[in-house]
Amino acid sequence: MRKTIANISRLLLALTFLFSGFVKANDPFGMSYKIDDYFVGFGLHSDSQLSLLLAVALATLEFALGVCLLSAIGRKVTSRITFLFMTVMTLLTVYIFIANPVEDCGCFGDAIVLTNGQTLLKNIVLIVLAFLFLLWHDRIPRLLTLRMRRLICALSVVAPLALSLYTMVNLPVIDFRPFKVGTDMTERVRLPEVTDAEILVARYNALGLCVQDMLTEDDVTDAIFDSEGIVRLVVAPDIDELNPADASAVSELCSSATRIGERLFFVTASDMGSVCEWLQDSEPPFTVCSADDRTLKTIIRANPGLVTLKDGVIVSKERLRGS
Repeated sequence: MRKTIANISRLLLALTFLFSGFVKANDPFGMSYKIDDYFVGFGLHSDSQLSLLLAVALATLEFALGVCLLSAIGRKVTSRITFLFMTVMTLLTVYIFIANPVEDCGCFGDAIVLTNGQTLLKNIVLIVLAFLFLLWHDRIPRLLTLRMRRLICALSVVAPLALSLYTMVNLPVIDFRPFKVGTDMTERVRLPEVTDAEILVARYNALGLCVQDMLTEDDVTDAIFDSEGIVRLVVAPDIDELNPADASAVSELCSSATRIGERLFFVTASDMGSVCEWLQDSEPPFTVCSADDRTLKTIIRANPGLVTLKDGVIVSKERLRGS
């Protein structure tokens, strides 16, 4: 009976850690934004580089623990680390539940969004499972040879690190966000006694989406996401962080799209001063827009990035790079 309980606890913990580690490695920038939220919520100074480092480290730790649990590697050490980790996480979520410094913990990224109360319940269940595994870990026999254990341990660390690096250079392998490729931004929902325009406004507000023409301050959200034909959206949350090659690539793309008559919007969260400096005070042949920094980072994990829509449907997303 104890062996069965220990095995069930081990497997449930393993699956949870594997999934949690994967979604973090799949989107390390997303997790780093959440860690920044924690820093701000705790009254600390946020550091994007430190947050990204912690995001990758957390993804690697969780994924490696999941592999070790699944393969019954280092049963004694793994059980102790798992219980210690869950103790820290549970105490943290108790504080978050009481103080509410952030709206959701970000445990499973954008794949599964949990409230602080749901996160606390989840961690209570997990710490009970971790305690049971710690108590009866010796009831589980070794499943692999020493050579295989060493190989799997190495791969359990290399795999999430490699995935994190790949997704930082490119884009998430699986996009769990509301702006993933294939999303129909014109999709209507059934609401009583409201017009199509009101439905779109409600939908965009629900997504935290508002794009304004930087010069006229007109709302162009509908013009971008509810238009027929091809619309290209060049996203650069922070112009000041663009290196010269990337800035040149953005300028070339914008000019090229304008020449062939494509509808293109350049969207940034930077202020007008940074935009004017980037444009060198010249009149751009494309629409320059402003939007919330976090919204732009949710649309695409790139600075700069390109989002292409056709008839209001997102058909492609790519990171822009200078040659």
